Amino acid sequence: MYLHCETCEYGQCNQCEDSYYLDGANACQPCALVDAGCTDCSGGVICTACASGFFLATALCHQCPYNCVYCLSATNCQQCQSGFYLTAGGLCSACSNVGCEVCLPANPAGCLTCNSRYYLNGNGCDLCSSVLDQCE
Repeated sequence: MYLHCETCEYGQCNQCEDSYYLDGANACQPCALVDAGCTDCSGGVICTACASGFFLATALCHQCPYNCVYCLSATNCQQCQSGFYLTAGGLCSACSNVGCEVCLPANPAGCLTCNSRYYLNGNGCDLCSSVLDQCE
C-alpha cells in the first residue's frame, strides 16, 4: 500500500487522501497550499476544495463568518451552527432561547428542536428535571 493513497489498482495509486495530490509517478504528495482548510488540490499548487467552515476563493480557503458551517463568501453564510440562525444579511446570530438547537427563522426566540437536557415546550425549550418524563 502506498503512503496517503486512498485507492490503488494494479499496484498503482489512483486516488490520494484529502490534502494530497497524485503526481506523475502515481505517488501522493502533500498539497503545497494546504492552508487551514484545503482538502484537495491540483498539482500541489492550486487548492480546489475546502473543509466545512471554509470557502474557496482565488485557489485559497478562507474562514466562513463566525458560527457559520457552510458559506459562499465572507459575508454570505448558507448554514449556521447549532444554536444560531441565519440573518437576512447572510450572517449567524445566536438563538434567543438558550436551550434551542434550531430556532425558528422568523422568530429567533422560538425553537424547532432543543439541545440535549432540554425539551420542547410550545415554541421554547425548557431545562429537564429529574421529575419530568419528556427528557427520558
